[in-house]
Amino acid sequence: MSPDGRLLAVISWPRDRAGTIRLIDTSDLHVVKRIPYAKSTPEGLAFSPDSSTLAVGSVIYPDDRTKIQSFVRLWDVDSGKPMTSDLPGIPPGVELWVVAYAPDGSTLAGAGPAYATKDASLDQASGRVYLWTTAEPGQLPDSFETPVGRPVAGPLNFTPDGSLLTVPMGFDDGAILSWDTEARTIVKTTPSVDGGVYAADISNDGRTLVTGATDGIVRTWDVASGAAIGTPLTGLKPFAMSVDMSPDGSTVVGADDLGHVLLWDVKTGTVIAGPLPGPSSQEAVAASFTSQGRNVIVVSATGSAWRWDVDPSDWETRACQLAGRSLTPQEWQEFLPDRPYHATCGS
Repeated sequence: MSPDGRLLAVISWPRDRAGTIRLIDTSDLHVVKRIPYAKSTPEGLAFSPDSSTLAVGSVIYPDDRTKIQSFVRLWDVDSGKPMTSDLPGIPPGVELWVVAYAPDGSTLAGAGPAYATKDASLDQASGRVYLWTTAEPGQLPDSFETPVGRPVAGPLNFTPDGSLLTVPMGFDDGAILSWDTEARTIVKTTPSVDGGVYAADISNDGRTLVTGATDGIVRTWDVASGAAIGTPLTGLKPFAMSVDMSPDGSTVVGADDLGHVLLWDVKTGTVIAGPLPGPSSQEAVAASFTSQGRNVIVVSATGSAWRWDVDPSDWETRACQLAGRSLTPQEWQEFLPDRPYHATCGS
């Protein structure tokens, strides 16, 4: 989702051939622009903070994993034209899955598994994180490695002040790595108790990290201490494809590999909506809040998409339109016995 909320960038994922990026208007879900790739498959996407640039990580997949080749290029969103050639510094054997901009737009980070042998599996791979200076896209000022068995698995997230970069790791033995952008060093590694960490997002105030694990468990974490907050958010099936926190930090949306999309109340840890209708079972989906938090957009692996109004005040208005009246005191007592009665649909 672009920071201004206007566009959604969606990639095709045909690993046996080149792919295409579609820029979609979030208001009506119509495709407004296509960016075709001739040789490599787009994998990771990130809009710049001003929404004018789209960073794309793409990969060529040979049979020998040590010869996988990854690329990163910057594209102008309005024209759909490339702004740079491929950024330097990614050696063969790195499968670059994710990219992310720092909040001030000065740095672009990219990461993914790194393979040492031809037939190495993901649990035998390490991970590699690269950081480029966007003012001079030809420069690669820094990079660092994650441990073998804990490759970079999920989206990178900078804190809003740009001081930390969080790196989700692992598919079996998962963890969350925190990298200090000023000291240029790893300052914390928080183990996951729910398998690998495949999905992640940081709240707008920078205090809370939400993660989705390969076993479907969603958790919130205190960014400063690395401690888990409250109880796990449950209901998704293995594995969580995406998690996103609402702009006000009150709600989390999560989506899984089997078509389930749920909303949780962060304070209570309870499900407040879902599974949202639309996707079918066995249909991998991803979900994200729009920039104002009033809607959730869901995209499926089949190419379908849905836009859901998740504003409770809108739900109340719609319910009143359908019912044409408030609940009677008797109905209220039956359904809401723990709350004082009041007329919700006018007088």
